[in-house]
Amino acid sequence: GGVPFENDGTLDVQAGTLTLNGGSDGASTGSYDGDAGTVLAFGGGTHELDPASSVTSAGTLRVSGGTANIGSALYSVTGATSVTGGTANYNKTGGGDIVPATTTFLSQTGGVVSGDDKLVADTFDWTDGSQYGPGQTSVNLGGTWSTSGAKYIIRGRKVVNEGTSVGTITWTGGPIYMGSQTGVPGAELQNKGVFDVRSNENMHHYNEGASTTQHKVHNLAGGVFKKTTAVAGTTTVHGGVPFV
Repeated sequence: GGVPFENDGTLDVQAGTLTLNGGSDGASTGSYDGDAGTVLAFGGGTHELDPASSVTSAGTLRVSGGTANIGSALYSVTGATSVTGGTANYNKTGGGDIVPATTTFLSQTGGVVSGDDKLVADTFDWTDGSQYGPGQTSVNLGGTWSTSGAKYIIRGRKVVNEGTSVGTITWTGGPIYMGSQTGVPGAELQNKGVFDVRSNENMHHYNEGASTTQHKVHNLAGGVFKKTTAVAGTTTVHGGVPFV
């Protein structure tokens, strides 16, 4: 087994990288801070961050393994949030919680982003991994969805390009799977800004059962969904993935 780290005080990464691989022995109520250029990594086990806890970092908060259940009332990362493996669950503190988790830069190269809270990123670069659960990932200024890795938006998740005039998500590679699950709302990819397709990859239906509402791609009023790849080819939004 690992060595659990329960934080009811102040954890402050001032230099280098601190990796916590043993989970926490109970719910942590303390603060998690980091200076610019540093990394705080949840690398294994199950870490429980109580609503009384806070995460504020000018460096990188990384989830690389295990499960991080982040229920902190304050999650404000002015550096980067990086999900390379494991599961990062962003959860509301209660039914009245309307304050989202925020990060300047979100990078997902694997693993899972989930939970019932809203995670707001200025920029979201995505190469691989899953976004699922009843919450929402909102992107203000766009980002790049690249490489051959599969990207899953399933189990009720909403991924929203919020940048009405300045937000461009550029999709250069890797298939996107939109899915449903029995008894939960369908997942949704919403575009309010510019969604620029620069690959010949496809959007696929991913079935885990009959959902309560249909999963879909929704290009909202003011949104621009365009294909601009310089290489001749076809991108298909397959049957089972409505485009509205």
